[in-house]
Amino acid sequence: MDANEIITRYASGERDFRGLDLRGVNLANENLRDINLRQATLNGANLSGCDLKGASFREAKLEKVNLQGAQLELANLI
Repeated sequence: MDANEIITRYASGERDFRGLDLRGVNLANENLRDINLRQATLNGANLSGCDLKGASFREAKLEKVNLQGAQLELANLI
């Protein structure tokens, strides 16, 4: 799945993106509050500047993810 598809589906109300392979996806500066990325593979993804308040990254693969400037209040990074 590419960034445009994620943004489109998120904008239409979808929040559950668990288990997806999102390696290298560029979602910089997007509003992704309450997104569910549980068990997703995000290695090398760019999430810099994103609003990720309340997001779930539980059991996600986050190797070399750019979270610089991201808002992570109440996000689950376990």
